[in-house]
Amino acid sequence: MYLFRYISSRIFTSLLIVTAFTVSNFQFVNAQITDSIEINLLKHHSDTAILKKSLIQLLESKFVGTKKGDSLASIIMNQSERLKYAYGIALSNRYLGVNFHNKGDFKSSLSHFLKSLSQFNEIEDSALILITYQSLASSYFNIGKQDSAIHYCSKAIKSYQVRNEFKKLSSCYNTLGGIYWSKGDLASAADAFYKSLDIKVKLNDSLGIANTYNNIGILFDTQQKLPEALEMYNKSLEIYKKKSVKRGIGRAYNNIAIVLKNMNRCDEAIDMLLNSLEIDKQLGNIDDQGKTLNNIGQLYLKKNDALSALKYLNRAKEIFQNNKNINGETASIINIGRANSMLGNFQNALTYYDQGLLLAKGIQSLELINELYKELYKTHKKLGNTSLALTYHELNSTLSDSIKSLENLNKLDELKIKYETELKGSEITLLNKDRHIRELVIERQKSINRFLLLVMGLLLLLVCLVVIGWLTIRRDNQDLLLKNNEINQQKEEIEAQRDLMESFNNTLNQQNEEILAQRDQIEAKNTIISATNRRLTENIEYASRIQNALLPDVESIKNYFSDYYIIYKPKDIVSGDFYWMWPQKEKIFFSIADCTGHGVSGAFMSILAHNYLKDSVISKGYSRPNEIISFISNEVEDSLYSNIPKFNVKDGLDIIVCCYDKKDGYLEFSGAHSSFYLIRDNVLTCYKTDRYSIGGHMSSNVLFSNQRIKIQKGDKLVFFTDGYMDQLNMVTKKKIGGTNFKNLIHKTQSLTLLEQNQEILNFFNKWRGDYEQIDDVLIWTIVV
Repeated sequence: MYLFRYISSRIFTSLLIVTAFTVSNFQFVNAQITDSIEINLLKHHSDTAILKKSLIQLLESKFVGTKKGDSLASIIMNQSERLKYAYGIALSNRYLGVNFHNKGDFKSSLSHFLKSLSQFNEIEDSALILITYQSLASSYFNIGKQDSAIHYCSKAIKSYQVRNEFKKLSSCYNTLGGIYWSKGDLASAADAFYKSLDIKVKLNDSLGIANTYNNIGILFDTQQKLPEALEMYNKSLEIYKKKSVKRGIGRAYNNIAIVLKNMNRCDEAIDMLLNSLEIDKQLGNIDDQGKTLNNIGQLYLKKNDALSALKYLNRAKEIFQNNKNINGETASIINIGRANSMLGNFQNALTYYDQGLLLAKGIQSLELINELYKELYKTHKKLGNTSLALTYHELNSTLSDSIKSLENLNKLDELKIKYETELKGSEITLLNKDRHIRELVIERQKSINRFLLLVMGLLLLLVCLVVIGWLTIRRDNQDLLLKNNEINQQKEEIEAQRDLMESFNNTLNQQNEEILAQRDQIEAKNTIISATNRRLTENIEYASRIQNALLPDVESIKNYFSDYYIIYKPKDIVSGDFYWMWPQKEKIFFSIADCTGHGVSGAFMSILAHNYLKDSVISKGYSRPNEIISFISNEVEDSLYSNIPKFNVKDGLDIIVCCYDKKDGYLEFSGAHSSFYLIRDNVLTCYKTDRYSIGGHMSSNVLFSNQRIKIQKGDKLVFFTDGYMDQLNMVTKKKIGGTNFKNLIHKTQSLTLLEQNQEILNFFNKWRGDYEQIDDVLIWTIVV
């Protein structure tokens, strides 16, 4: 069941703290159990023993409240009523009571628990009567009837003490502590909680320990001992998480959120409560949702957001009213009153406070009554009702002194110290006892080991003597026979080895002749292959010299720019990437291109593109980069794609063409599927050209755009093909990529051109490792 705690602060509060007082711990049961129950019910639907066993299995499992569990329980109840089987009807009512209790419908759970108690009394089952006492105490507590809750809880405790049923006794103490806490009797609550904790530690009941840690934390919280409260809440949360108990995790989140709120850590508290609300929704627990909504609303009040608070508080109040949860309803009413007071609606606030005071007195909750006295005092004071304000202030002061009395504070600390001291004393005694037992066991084991070693040594000596004697006799009897057999065997082996050697020599001679013949054939083929390879390599190397001869001498570019450097790394001997330059008075045309493929195929394409560039400027007289690009595109189309149906050629190139006018300082450029970087004042800007490539059956009607930018002294222009960025890493098989390349260019701008050149090459080689170069690499950097 739930324990409600309302905490006051300097401005406003009334936060709902949630804790768990469990009626019984349901052990996890897998789907095989429900399948087994279903099969047994089908086979033995009139067997009362099967009906009883099936209900007990369902009550001991986590299937209470599940669709499968509810369906099976309904079948058993109908069958029990048909057979007039009193035990089955009683257990069925208990199942329904537990189900409604877990869902927070305490009024319905109370009705079914009372029915089951009457039926258990008729059949005189004392064990189930005691369990039902505790269930009734929990339900009465949650609907605010505390005297009835104490009555049933005390009856259960007395019986469990007589029967020495310690696990159930600890659970009853936990429940009783919650009831006393609600009544404001913190000393009695602490006494009950620590009695429960002592039993659960001895039983190694981890979930029970977690529940009790949670509840002891509330006592510290009530006395404003926030660090101690947070310590207890975190201990319980750690156990709930280890055991994957969602309901416990959600409730612990609520309690920790309240402490964080009182420490003015509201954002952390909101996150905790939203996580708790999500867990409540997953579990389908309506009452828990109401409590969490109330706490979220209270946190918004802490943040002075009354409108957001009312949204959550009204939802909480509606849930509590539907579930007949008077504690929760009163809590939400107090907070709604505070929200109205914050908005200046003081008369509405008084109406809510009067309504809440009537409910709080009905359930005899000193904490709630005290909170309402405090709020009535503050509201009447704001309205100028001095007489009423003084009356409520005196009532609040008197009740606060009672709740936070020195006796309660001392009792709580005394019980905590006593428990920890007894726990440490027990641990020391157990450790000493265990050490003594271990010493005795070790000494005994040493004696046994010594005796066993002596026996084994004697046995081993006896066996050795017997074996030696037997071997001596056997050796003497067989010596002559063995020597004769050895002589005959050696003679036969010598003759057999002679014949084998002759046969082996013949085979070796034949194999040697075959190997020599094969060697001659391989050497002849290798000679042919080597000659062919040498001729091909010489031709390609000669082609490389021709290609290099076509590349311009870029030293003349210094007439237009202050400096430059070029990284040119063909994948093979010849390259599909090339650079081109053509000075023309005050202007200079320059370009870099990446032709389809690499090696010989790329080199052929690069020669065509080189000639087209030269023709466009010299023969055709084009002066704008987009005119040059369009001319090259048309020439490639005419040269390579006029026979497409026959040859299906798909070659082409990516290119950028620039024209720099030294006189006016403008750079004009156009390109196909290319880009370049401009670095100015350590800021890198990427300029992109048209996204079309030249070739590849592209329409010849594409119009390439022309761009024009002003460049300044000290600017750097970086032109590149995609070979550097496409290089794969030997280990990860990932490309360098555009982002890494761009960051590298930007990072190395402070270096000299020579240092930057070396840094870019080092990065490339380190990335590549022993992996082959994927494509031709070309990078051209120009300094204005």
